Amino acid sequence: MKKAFILITLGMLILFNFSCKQAATEEPCLLYAPAFYASNHPAGYADTVSVNASILFHNITSGGNVGTTWLWDFGDGATSTAYEPYHTYTSIGTYIVKLTNTTACGTASASNNCVVKGPTGCIKEIVLVGASINTATTWDSCHIYYVETTFPGLFATLTIEAGTIVKFGAQHGMLVNTGGRLVVNGTAAAPVIFTSSKDDSYGGDTNDDGSASAPAKGDWQFITFGLSSDNSLNYCKIMYAGYASETYEQALNMGDGENNSIRNSVFAHNAGGTDSKFAALNMSWCPISCVAQGNTFFDNGHPVIIGISTNFDDSNIFHNPANPAETNLCNGIFVDVVHSTQAQTMTWSETEVAFVLGGWTGNGWTFYANKILILGDNVVIKFAHYTVPGFGILLVSGDMQIQNHNGTGVVFTSYEDDDYKGDTNGDGASSGTSGSWEGISYPGINWYSWPNIYFAVHNGSSGETVSDIDGNVYHTVTIGTQVWMVENLKTTKYNDGTAIPLVTDGTAWSNLTTPGYCWYNNDAATYKTTYGALYNWYAVHTEKLCPTGWHVPTDGELTTLTDFLGGELIAGGKMKETGTTHWLSPNTGATNESGFTAVPTGVRYGGGGFDGIGSWCQMWSSFEYSTIYAWYRSLVYNGSNVVRNYGYKTAGYPVRCLRD
Repeated sequence: MKKAFILITLGMLILFNFSCKQAATEEPCLLYAPAFYASNHPAGYADTVSVNASILFHNITSGGNVGTTWLWDFGDGATSTAYEPYHTYTSIGTYIVKLTNTTACGTASASNNCVVKGPTGCIKEIVLVGASINTATTWDSCHIYYVETTFPGLFATLTIEAGTIVKFGAQHGMLVNTGGRLVVNGTAAAPVIFTSSKDDSYGGDTNDDGSASAPAKGDWQFITFGLSSDNSLNYCKIMYAGYASETYEQALNMGDGENNSIRNSVFAHNAGGTDSKFAALNMSWCPISCVAQGNTFFDNGHPVIIGISTNFDDSNIFHNPANPAETNLCNGIFVDVVHSTQAQTMTWSETEVAFVLGGWTGNGWTFYANKILILGDNVVIKFAHYTVPGFGILLVSGDMQIQNHNGTGVVFTSYEDDDYKGDTNGDGASSGTSGSWEGISYPGINWYSWPNIYFAVHNGSSGETVSDIDGNVYHTVTIGTQVWMVENLKTTKYNDGTAIPLVTDGTAWSNLTTPGYCWYNNDAATYKTTYGALYNWYAVHTEKLCPTGWHVPTDGELTTLTDFLGGELIAGGKMKETGTTHWLSPNTGATNESGFTAVPTGVRYGGGGFDGIGSWCQMWSSFEYSTIYAWYRSLVYNGSNVVRNYGYKTAGYPVRCLRD
């Protein structure tokens, strides 16, 4: 690396003399160095031009353009074969321009520097950074800062202005020490650039090797905040970092100080393999005050790793906006449960990619008393299995510690399961493997069997589904020796394809002695998806309601279910969906630890009226009590018990199917 940089004036002509043998005499072939001027300086030559301006390269080679071919290399990867081409530089810096002239006599070339200046008129001079910063310092966009030593320390505030370019030599990085602070004030139009010294697309040829090198992942180490606080990066690009063993590749380590943040920034082309324990953005040690918002991640190994005190919202994106197919090798938010202290409450709401647990340890994550994780809808949590049998969660205080665990689109699955949020383990394509992670447990009642838990060792739900003849898809859950559907039946046809009569009129309903079904309040759009259909017992008695291989449970089979869950006095709480999204408050005793997920469907009375949505659920058995009554089970919003009772066969109740 040269310690000084010299601008060569383009007005100076360089003469190349060479000859070729001709029939009568030998005459010299003359080639002058190229000279050019910017379109806003038509009267003379210039060795400095403006960024984003159309520049005319004026050819003054001796002999003009007769019998000659031309090749211009503008130093930024662009070329031209025109005699006097126009070219626009999009980045400030110093570029080596080369003109090659080929005639019948041979080939000759000349090169010179072109300095591209910013809109303020400053020239991008190179500043070598090789020592610690001990007093408040500002880096401005009129310079390119070349870090040529390993981790120069920041012991005071370093402010970096919009449009500034910072380049790092091999194995070099930046450390913010206690008492130091890094403040990056980029803008959307002029982000601050942190990149490799080999990256000629920003600031030109900084390492003075011409076009002998190109940037690559892992060219330089990383920026780390260490124990420092109040660091703030806004609108920057961090590229080609991650020089380290594969385990520790990262571009920015946000440390464990307070109030560190990065916003509206791009992480691209940073190193990382499938076994990395770090990521382009490392928030493992961060306290709850750390913030990462509005950032973009693409072409990295692992984009982000967070700790168990880190909030992470839905403002970041995990693909290249210019090419959405370009994502990251292991496209997820990886969670380190080892190196951070648990916050009491944190929120995860990112929906483009999954949160992934288990990269650091196979021992599991224990939610101690009062620890709360709030999940947004459509959040997916995946579990790695670097150790066998894999990773799991222990909820010391029960399922209320993962709030909205049964929310819309919320899933807990294996990190091999590409069906949810894409390729997380970097293998291109894979499916979940049964038993690849432990499951979610609670002391005293063992393992939860939520219907949205897939591929766990300890879970009633295998991730399997079953479809009815209409194509409605139902999840399944194993409770004891029985396999149940998790949703109420929605079919409008028997399993032989025959239509079930839809009866909407109340009087007609009350007079039925044959099969019929309806939707609550005759409103399928509102009630079908969540609550299913309401069938009279005559439809149940056909023995063709459930899909082939399934049936409406007998009275005895419903007793087997409640006995397994501890008896009728407490089984209802273990069967009911938690929360008050569908059940009325207080939804007494609801834990849904069985995974049965009963919802309060209400009923259609034998007289034709509707009632009870939100208050109770009454599920048919296939056994009759008498000529006008049949057995059912009832669950209510203000109790944790299950009631065994019989009702009119003309009534409309939901149906849960049981595997044969």
